[in-house]
Amino acid sequence: MTAKVGSSKRLKEDQNQMTSEYVAKVWTLKQFMRAHNRAYDCTISATRL
Repeated sequence: MTAKVGSSKRLKEDQNQMTSEYVAKVWTLKQFMRAHNRAYDCTISATRL
């Protein structure tokens, strides 16, 4: 019984870690895209001038 509880708890911790890693990756990608879009906007406005 206790072993089952321990394994399910560890599984939940693994899921939490995977979720946080996924969130970190998505957030990094969003930051990258935002920086990329900002640079792209600067390039567009520079070529427009």
